[in-house]
Amino acid sequence: MTRSSAWFKPGKLIEELYFDSDKGKSKKLHVILRYPKMSDVDHAMKFFNSVISETEFLRLDKKVTREEESKWIREAIHGMRKAKKIVIFAEINGSISGSGNVDRGEGAASHTGTLGISLRDRYTNKGIGSRMIQLLMNESLKSVLRS
Repeated sequence: MTRSSAWFKPGKLIEELYFDSDKGKSKKLHVILRYPKMSDVDHAMKFFNSVISETEFLRLDKKVTREEESKWIREAIHGMRKAKKIVIFAEINGSISGSGNVDRGEGAASHTGTLGISLRDRYTNKGIGSRMIQLLMNESLKSVLRS
């Protein structure tokens, strides 16, 4: 294993949290923030295909196939092993309901990165997305130091 990939394990738990479900209600959302793994393909595909209809700001504009999602996860895992990418899934109450990533620039732009995040509408404005962004930034800084 290379020095840069020793930190990464597919599916590794980064953080487990509880957030308020709705204001005034006592039910909590169980949120697991973790790295993707190949067995996530079907759940991630379901997430991305559902979130497409919730927002116009998603980079995707059409539903993804299982083959496309499998390729994306495989490339994400490969990119993380090479310290070129960070991907975090938010698993909420047992379902993938959020995804965030940072793609590191290449060549002269290797000191830059592009951050993206998507979260199911029903889980916005609860602090989950903010926590995901904090973790993506922290993991990105660690990744730069590892490479």
